[in-house]
Amino acid sequence: ASFGAVRIAGRSWEAGVSRADATEEMRAVSDFLRRRFAQMSPFVWNDGNDERIAFAGDRRHIRFIAPAPEYSPGPGLLIYMIEIESDDGGKILVLSYSPFDPGTGEFSEPYRKRRTILTDNLTEASFEYFGAETDEVEPAWQENWQANAERFPSMIRIRTATEGSAGG
Repeated sequence: ASFGAVRIAGRSWEAGVSRADATEEMRAVSDFLRRRFAQMSPFVWNDGNDERIAFAGDRRHIRFIAPAPEYSPGPGLLIYMIEIESDDGGKILVLSYSPFDPGTGEFSEPYRKRRTILTDNLTEASFEYFGAETDEVEPAWQENWQANAERFPSMIRIRTATEGSAGG
């Protein structure tokens, strides 16, 4: 009976440590993304005769421009792309980025991009956006932020779930 109790206590300890590690990882990812979103630069680019904001988003991708982090090798602006990718039946959150050259006059996917997995082992993940894309509509939560929007979203929500969690 004593060995059984020790074995159960050991498993409980391991499960607690594993859950704490996963929580800390998500907290670090969340803090990183909050800083990037807070520093998002309100750039616009010309698409023929139309002026477009430098932001695009749907349920699985976000693309925007923000300053490079302080610890990066050089200053300047970066085009960031955050994607939800499928991996072995689960989902992973991937960050890609590359330097942004305002002189190019375009806002495209990062080229020569560096790719970093922010977190993995997700069972579900999606992005949502709050705000009004134009003056004519009321602010609301949306699954897509249209490429022809006149405004940036006011808030960005990232829903994630891991095995055994309810999502957040």
